[in-house]
Amino acid sequence: MADQAVALHQQGRLAEAETLYRESLTREPGLFGPRYYLGVMRMQQGRFEEAAAFLREALRLREQDLHTLVNLGMALRHLGRPGEALPPLARALELRPDLAEAHYQQAAALHELGRPDEAREAVARALVLSPDHLKAAFLHAVVLGDLQRPQDARTAYDRLLRHSPDHVEALNNRGRWPGKPTIQARRWPTLTGPWRCSHSMCRP
Repeated sequence: MADQAVALHQQGRLAEAETLYRESLTREPGLFGPRYYLGVMRMQQGRFEEAAAFLREALRLREQDLHTLVNLGMALRHLGRPGEALPPLARALELRPDLAEAHYQQAAALHELGRPDEAREAVARALVLSPDHLKAAFLHAVVLGDLQRPQDARTAYDRLLRHSPDHVEALNNRGRWPGKPTIQARRWPTLTGPWRCSHSMCRP
């Protein structure tokens, strides 16, 4: 049943997958997997309060699960609670210091808390680990602007736009700084793997 539920989930047949997840929990209330995947599903649906609840339940069963820790941090950020997002993200980084997505999520939470110096350090770590991380590159430029470093911000936006010339937010923000950006037609590689939303099925 577990494989069938996950397959349905991957196909986008969320209602059918949810039915199977819940049936699994009725039979075996202590299962980790259905709780985790229900949390992922709620993130896909934009129901972040429920997502956080499912992910917290999953963490009680498996405290060191990286996917769950990072997804919980993301859910809490979406709920406008970046301060609560920091502990699970910090725990994820204790377990995997080389996890670029966790550094990026930490940086985003710090930025939302108005802590730009710490955000810059965290997003820089993300970019060292994953230079192709487009969201981290954009956040880096934003944070440099917040820190009143216009030349550095302009350089960061120009670099991003050389690789992703149709990045609307970067184009809009770049217009705030003097000087004309040099834009080439090459794109950055599309992000793949489980850490887009800490799970390949999750694309909120």
